[in-house]
Amino acid sequence: MKSRRQFLKQSSLAAPLT
Repeated sequence: MKSRRQFLKQSSLAAPLT
């Protein structure tokens, strides 16, 4: 479940980057 939290954090940073 911790992986999902990290994935969300990365997605949030990748969203504005993309």
